[in-house]
Amino acid sequence: MLTSGDYFKGKRMNWSNTYTRFQLLKQVPIFASCNWLELYFIAERMETVSFKKNETVYRKGDPADAFYCVISGRLLAYNCDTHGRRHDVDYIYRGMYFGIVSLLTGEAHSLNFDVLNDAVLIRIEKNKFNEILKRIPRLGLEISYSLSRRLKKQQRREKNIFESTIIAVYSPFHRIGSSFYAFNLAQQLYRESRRKVVFVHLFKASEQDPLGDEKKKSALAWKRPAVDFSVLTQNTTAVDEVISKTGEVDLLHVCFESGDKDLSSHISHFVSTLAHDYHYIVLDLPNHADSLVFKTLTQSDECHLLLGSSSQELELAKPVVQQLKDAFSGPGEKNRFKIFIRERPEERSPTFHDLEKTLAHTVYAKLSDVAACDLLARYSCEYLDIVLPSVDTVFAQQVRRLAREISKVQIGLALGGGAAFGLSLIGVLRVLEKEKIPVDVVAGSSIGALIGGMWALGFSADEIADFAREFRSKLRCLTLLDIVFPRSGLIGGRGIKRWLRGKIGSKDFQETRIPLKVVAFDILRHEEIVIDQGDIVDAIRQSISIPGFMCPVRRQGRVMIDGGMANPLPVNVCLSLGVSKVIAVNIMKSPDDVARDMEALKKEQEDENRVRFTSAPGRFIKGKIASFFQRLWSANIFDLIVKNFLSMCYVLAEQSGQHADVVVHPDLTRVDWYELYKVDELIDRGEKAAQARLEEIRELIYH
Repeated sequence: MLTSGDYFKGKRMNWSNTYTRFQLLKQVPIFASCNWLELYFIAERMETVSFKKNETVYRKGDPADAFYCVISGRLLAYNCDTHGRRHDVDYIYRGMYFGIVSLLTGEAHSLNFDVLNDAVLIRIEKNKFNEILKRIPRLGLEISYSLSRRLKKQQRREKNIFESTIIAVYSPFHRIGSSFYAFNLAQQLYRESRRKVVFVHLFKASEQDPLGDEKKKSALAWKRPAVDFSVLTQNTTAVDEVISKTGEVDLLHVCFESGDKDLSSHISHFVSTLAHDYHYIVLDLPNHADSLVFKTLTQSDECHLLLGSSSQELELAKPVVQQLKDAFSGPGEKNRFKIFIRERPEERSPTFHDLEKTLAHTVYAKLSDVAACDLLARYSCEYLDIVLPSVDTVFAQQVRRLAREISKVQIGLALGGGAAFGLSLIGVLRVLEKEKIPVDVVAGSSIGALIGGMWALGFSADEIADFAREFRSKLRCLTLLDIVFPRSGLIGGRGIKRWLRGKIGSKDFQETRIPLKVVAFDILRHEEIVIDQGDIVDAIRQSISIPGFMCPVRRQGRVMIDGGMANPLPVNVCLSLGVSKVIAVNIMKSPDDVARDMEALKKEQEDENRVRFTSAPGRFIKGKIASFFQRLWSANIFDLIVKNFLSMCYVLAEQSGQHADVVVHPDLTRVDWYELYKVDELIDRGEKAAQARLEEIRELIYH
């Protein structure tokens, strides 16, 4: 037994560093039973080490040099066969330790351990670890029991290995709807991933269970009494016995006494127990903040903080935000803490800029209010009743998109550039809407950024089509042209920007319903720029600056031109975000399209040449005038520049499309790049092209 005399004999402590390590050890389940003297003894013999994504902690065959435990991040343990093929063995996540078997046996490591995302580990060298076991023999027994339990679970477990994600949902205020949000998130996680999900509701036993009031809008009503948390900490095997199995989201209703100081030391072990058996654990925490709540938040992989939008609520929330910012300030922790603002119809929601200025932290999203008339579906089982929102509500769509992001089943939509050809994109979007194909991120280049930006903001395909129909008249198209002295372009772009501002206003990227990425190109630095912050109209204006036709945008030492110059079909932008499947719409004319154009034009000219003035004087004169202007325009330097630009973009778009899962390519024959007035024809062609690929798209989504 370690005594204070043993610990302090002949020692001068570095209190700052040791105290930090002491706090880390308190978060590790294997050390939960150690008293403070034992923890400080271990803290002086450990170090923290950081690893970046894709780095290796050690390889198979390396000598056993230390004990490792994960503080943050994810690791993958795997083997490779004789052909170099990887075989995953296990995921190592927060609170788990590894390397212990080799350390105890003295044999070389039998597995490779790679870091899946930035990680912080506890590392205790072999000699120091042996010293710890000698001084705290009880720890060695606990490790032996833990290894035994792990092996037994692996032997009886029928599921494949998986990485668990623990999501804690918390609000410091009542009536924000954090429980309602948490259950909807759990349900959507199951529906989108079809993996094992458990919804855990924790509440203070001395208070009335806030979920029992069925008169509250969107209330959850439990039909069975809650389980005492202290019982679960005394016997973790009892967790499996008290979880309510529903066939979809499993349920666990738990109460606790906030005055019990020992509970917070057991929460990490409780959460880790669930992580062994579920892909997703959604923890619904009580509104009051105490040590148990805060410990649960910091032990989770993601912390979702729900706040109201009133100035009073935001001011009261600032200490909570700061506390969580401090807790999630380590390497790889940035994206684990997310703030959501619940909008209320009776209140004017502050802008994202004002919210972030007040809270001194990024706001992840605003969650729309759910009206009573939108609570149309009722989920009921023998354990729980809850009224759910209609799937068509903005709130339901937001939660679904978030669930798809967490479960890594996102669908990306890459919309290519191509001047007036881009109107065919509207037809593609119409099909996606009609078939309810989920799209989680939109990446657009040139006119793909314009059409995609409007759609991401919430305009329907039909609304965008109405906007485009304003240019069915050739004279109306001229209102977009602000001719300038052609130093760097034929038109200045002010007319297009004015039109866009009238439709979009001053919307910011954070106000989109679907995340939006706009691609532009800095011609000075030969650098592709992906814009996802600031004013959307400004971003679109940069992305549509066709070289030679529209003046570039000069900003902060950059000269921004059409995104198609470097990336006319931004599939790579979707993939870089971790999106697993991509639908791409390539609106560049292929060589076959051009060949069909020339053949059709030749036939039209032959038909016109057969017309005689004596038989059809009106048609004869009209044909001659059209032929004159066609020859005049086709020899125009700007037409040649744009067509040359589009032909180069086609090659890049074809290469990019090879990385997409489905490529939609509308028929663009007998349409030219400037013919905006053919809007209905182009929309129809886009719709037909999407319909032709619909089975592939459905298979992509549902398999």
